[in-house]
Amino acid sequence: MKIKGKSDEELIRLYLSKKDNRWIEELLGRYIQFVLAVCMKYLKDEDLAKDISMQVFEKVLADLPRFEISNFKSWLYMVTKNSCMMHFREAKKHQLFSLSQEENSSAVVENQLFLHHNDEEQNNHESKLKALEKAMISLDEGQKQCVQMFYIEEFSYNEIVQKTGYTINQVKSYIQNGKRNLKNLILKQGGVELFLFFMIYYQL
Repeated sequence: MKIKGKSDEELIRLYLSKKDNRWIEELLGRYIQFVLAVCMKYLKDEDLAKDISMQVFEKVLADLPRFEISNFKSWLYMVTKNSCMMHFREAKKHQLFSLSQEENSSAVVENQLFLHHNDEEQNNHESKLKALEKAMISLDEGQKQCVQMFYIEEFSYNEIVQKTGYTINQVKSYIQNGKRNLKNLILKQGGVELFLFFMIYYQL
């Protein structure tokens, strides 16, 4: 049976037994849009939904070896919902600390920790973008150029045609093949978390 024909539970078992990222890539790739949609339902903010989705998948990777999961989609929904609720609780807690920080010195410390956490997230984001640039170096020139313009700079197909001189079919081919090759390079160089990052933030 081909990898795409395997059930969620089979993919989990194979990933845990063989430690091969192909299995977990297929499993999580099936549910990236699902998790983003659940996060959007609760958070109503696209950028925040992407951030929380990334946290969800990081938790999934950490928890898969610890639990026996009989229905992955239902379990994933609960993890996603709980992560959204946790965000609301932490945001409310931070707001309360901010309101009272002039009266309570410990609140100042809490606020500094919150800001430090945001700085860490920004640094983590930047490090992953550098990893993307490193992976893209290995692409053919046409693939690299079109992938950069389409996913990072957000040009349309027609805009890429106008700027590069490639035909529309060449552009589509470069993007399709470049996307596939880049995903493989990212998995080899940075593992599953880096793969998830680009699938969530750039729909690679």
